[in-house]
Amino acid sequence: MKRAFGELFDITPMAAQADVDSRKTADGTRAAMVDVRGMWDGPADSKPPIARGSLQDDNAHNWAISFPSVSFFEADLLWVPRRGDKLVRKLDNAVFEVVAPFRNGLGMATLQLSNKARS
Repeated sequence: MKRAFGELFDITPMAAQADVDSRKTADGTRAAMVDVRGMWDGPADSKPPIARGSLQDDNAHNWAISFPSVSFFEADLLWVPRRGDKLVRKLDNAVFEVVAPFRNGLGMATLQLSNKARS
């Protein structure tokens, strides 16, 4: 199903420099992956509660925070991406950074992404 309805992504391996304050550069030890099919899961959308006039509704706060993520079949990947790698969503050319990779042990890898596109 993911292969039939998924989107295409490019994944560029990135490596940290010796200076922790410098920008990451492309990692030459891992090959970039182009046009990898994965399933996009956008961040949650949440709205504050509608006030109906009672004091509790007026004081109520609604906070919902989530990150976008992408799921891949591990067999489609040359390597499992690491924290800090760059991912480009081909649909809109949005650029994200991998925050945390998760492997489920059943052949799937889910990448939690930064919540804001990086340039």
